Amino acid sequence: GKAFDITYVRLKFHTSRPESFAIYKRASMDGPWTPYQYYSGSCEPTYGKRNRGFLRSGDDEQTPLCTDEFSDISPLTGGNVAFSTLEGRPSAYNFDNSPVLQDWVTSTEIRVTLNRLNTFGDEVFNDHKVLRSYYYAISDFAVGGRCKCNGHASECVKNELGALACKCRHNTMGADCEKCLPLYNDRPWHRATSESANECTLCDCNGRADECYFDPELYRATGHGGHCTNCRDNTDGKTCERCLENFYRRSASEHCLPCNCNPVGSYSRQCDEQGRCSCKQGVMGERCDQCLPGFHSMDEAGCRPCTCNPAGTLEDCQPDTGRCVCKDNVEGYNCDR
Repeated sequence: GKAFDITYVRLKFHTSRPESFAIYKRASMDGPWTPYQYYSGSCEPTYGKRNRGFLRSGDDEQTPLCTDEFSDISPLTGGNVAFSTLEGRPSAYNFDNSPVLQDWVTSTEIRVTLNRLNTFGDEVFNDHKVLRSYYYAISDFAVGGRCKCNGHASECVKNELGALACKCRHNTMGADCEKCLPLYNDRPWHRATSESANECTLCDCNGRADECYFDPELYRATGHGGHCTNCRDNTDGKTCERCLENFYRRSASEHCLPCNCNPVGSYSRQCDEQGRCSCKQGVMGERCDQCLPGFHSMDEAGCRPCTCNPAGTLEDCQPDTGRCVCKDNVEGYNCDR
C-alpha cells in the first residue's frame, strides 16, 4: 500500500508489441484505476483519444495521452515501450511547485492492459487457426520511481509491520510524511521544495499539552495556527494560557488550583487570582462557607441577621439555627422576655 512517485514504466516484449494497449495506475489501495497512457495505431476509435504526444499550456496536466509511437508490428521481438510520467507536460520543469503533477505521478499500483494484437492482416481471412497463433509475451517489466515522502525524507525503511514507510524529518509523520507531528501544527503542512524544507513548527502550549491542531482562522488572525488540545494542570485556552473555569493561580508559572467556592454562600464558583471567593450578604471566609458574626442560617440569599435582644443575650446567635444565648432568668427565641 505504500505510495510512490513514479518516474517511468518500461516494457520489453518477446513478441511483437500490441496494436493497442494501455497503462493504468491507482493512487491508493482501494482507489479506482485511472488511465496513465494509451498506445494505439487507432487512438480515436479504440480509446476515444486523438493521437498526440504532448499537452499544451492550459490543458489539464492529468490528462492521459494516446500515441501510435510503439504500435508497429515490427520489431517482431525485443521491442521496447518506455513511458515517462512527466514527458509532454508543461509543468514538468517546475514539478516542486505543481500539486497537479505531484498527484499525477503518485501511485501505489500499476496495471497494463493488452487490448489488441498486431497481425499481418490475417483477421481479414478469419482463419481461426492462424489467428490463434498470435500471442502476447512480455520479457521484462520495470517501473522506476521513489518512495513518496513529499520531500520530507531521504529514505524508506520497513516499519514494525514490515511495510515500507518514509523515515520522516522536518517534524512530519505518516507513511508518506503527509502530516505534521501532533505538537507541530502551528502552520499548515506543506510539501518540501528545493527552496524550502517547509518544516512543521511547534505549537505554543506553554508546556501543558502534547497535541494541537491547525486552526486556519487563528492563523489568519495571528500568524500562528496551533490550537492546543487536552491541556494539563487544569488549564484551558488556545495555548493553555488560562485556568479552567472555577480554578485560579497566583502567577503564570504556577499550577491552577480549584477555587472551591461554597455554591450557597458565594455569588460565583469562580474566585479571584488570590483564590478569594465573592461572598453573599452576611457570609465570610475565603471560600464563603461561614456566616459573619451576628448572622445565621446560610441559604441562597446569604446569611440572615440575628434578631437577639441585646439586653437579654450573652453573645451572638448560633450560626446554624439563629437561636440566641440568653442571660440568666431570660428566655425566648430572641431572649426578649
